[in-house]
Amino acid sequence: MGGILKEEIFTTIKKKRFIILTALLLAGAAVMIVFKKNDYFNDLTCLFAMKQYINYIFNPAIGAILIFSVYRKRYTNSSITRAEEHGAKRSTAVIARAAAGSIILAVCYAAAAAILLITALILGANLSASQTGMFLSEVLSAFIAAVTIYNGALFWLYLFAFPVIPMIVYAALIWFPYIFFVEDDVLDNMVFKVCSYVLPKSGMDVFAAGLIYGNPKWIHVLICIAYIVLTVFLAAVVFRFKKFKVKKKKGETEVQDEVTT
Repeated sequence: MGGILKEEIFTTIKKKRFIILTALLLAGAAVMIVFKKNDYFNDLTCLFAMKQYINYIFNPAIGAILIFSVYRKRYTNSSITRAEEHGAKRSTAVIARAAAGSIILAVCYAAAAAILLITALILGANLSASQTGMFLSEVLSAFIAAVTIYNGALFWLYLFAFPVIPMIVYAALIWFPYIFFVEDDVLDNMVFKVCSYVLPKSGMDVFAAGLIYGNPKWIHVLICIAYIVLTVFLAAVVFRFKKFKVKKKKGETEVQDEVTT
């Protein structure tokens, strides 16, 4: 497990597409604070801007970048080959890929939070300890939602072996809760409350609000854990029945041979 997990992590983060896109995304966090400095700048406006960047830009982008980076040509074949090279079951390979993505997301969210807070400090935002804690609570909840939705997107990646649909699914589930921002107090919106028990991002927004006020609703974290377990299981089932596609020489028909695990 350790060997395939390590390879999954380094294979992903060494790709040029991941390095370039993630670097631009993280640099954008600092640039956003610098531009905000030219506007009416204080602790509250800075805090609001940081939360906006995490929720509206970083959340949908980092997951889509990761899915795009995890994808490789002939996805099914390469996934089967990697499992065989490490002498691992297909289910183990699925778990390793899910765990690797979660670790990468954790590092990326930590880096984004650090860049935003350090830039704000340098520019004199003077965030209080409570404001910093509020922001970190938002980042933590966003990270848990991202991991949950990313693991769900992996199921679609194993199913279709093409990144477009998983990326759309990820971005849609991240963005969907914000269509309910139609009232001053979102948490009083009954539709939003119902969705919080169905959609990971909505649920983690409720969790973050509770965490800030000292009354976190852990049920939403448990729902996310249940989603992760379920989607990883479904991905393992789909991958278990995938067939290895063997391309013959030009002019011959392509045949499929099932690879046993």
